[in-house]
Amino acid sequence: MAWEFEQVVNLGTPKALTPPAGARVAVVQAADAPVRYNLTGDNPSATKGQVLAADGDPVTITDPAAIKAARFIAESGTPTLEVHYRLSDAP
Repeated sequence: MAWEFEQVVNLGTPKALTPPAGARVAVVQAADAPVRYNLTGDNPSATKGQVLAADGDPVTITDPAAIKAARFIAESGTPTLEVHYRLSDAP
């Protein structure tokens, strides 16, 4: 099982993840400030969406379609998203 890492910054506007090919799971953690997100493809705002607390527990996304649809935005401050992707096993 392989893992890849992505760091997402500049969350003043909604951002999508950039999952690598074969990403089956994404583990997303907010660092330094809270983030709002949703998994529907709609853009969250600083007041709308699920809260991902700064330096708190990560959210684990296990549906590849939801990984691609996920959108994130800063609730306040200047957060960084740290994302670990688990890739599907090679045949």
